Amino acid sequence: MAAVGAIFIIAFVAFVVSPFAKNRVPSAFNNARTQASATAQDIVTTLKGTTDSIAALQSKENQKGSDVLSVVLKSLQDTRVAREKAVILASDLEKMALAVPDIYPDSARQTAIVAISSEAALINKIISYNEELTHLLSLLQDYYSGKNITVADINSTIDRLNKNADQVNSFNRQFVSLMSKFDSYYETK
Repeated sequence: MAAVGAIFIIAFVAFVVSPFAKNRVPSAFNNARTQASATAQDIVTTLKGTTDSIAALQSKENQKGSDVLSVVLKSLQDTRVAREKAVILASDLEKMALAVPDIYPDSARQTAIVAISSEAALINKIISYNEELTHLLSLLQDYYSGKNITVADINSTIDRLNKNADQVNSFNRQFVSLMSKFDSYYETK
């Protein structure tokens, strides 16, 4: 019986000091990460569609006001869906963040923290994008009702929309890149 106990103790100590004991990713982190990645990709795809629609409007001259407004209204509906998905993304990021203390090694934990921060910044840019799109709708309504709005005002707002969309894409690419780096900590060499 003492021999079995000694073997158990030796096996336990060997595991504790082995590299396998130090590499750990909680399943809660992995599950939330999978959801967050899919949700973020949906958001990026939605924003690309709205940005493309608005760019198409910008390139056409002499558009009817009703056509332009309907495209912007459709884009607003799409970005509302993106905002709803951003709420889901925030919940997934929260689950990931709560699991971070249980990630080993420390370098992987730090990478996870930076990746989560990147996706959190993406959420802020979605909010900014939606605000700019709402502003664009207001400008266009004023423009087509004869108020003193210039095409330059409209183009400036579209430029800010594009900048926000580019930043959303950039933050998502950064997240994907950091999660690839995170995965490299657990690859067998």
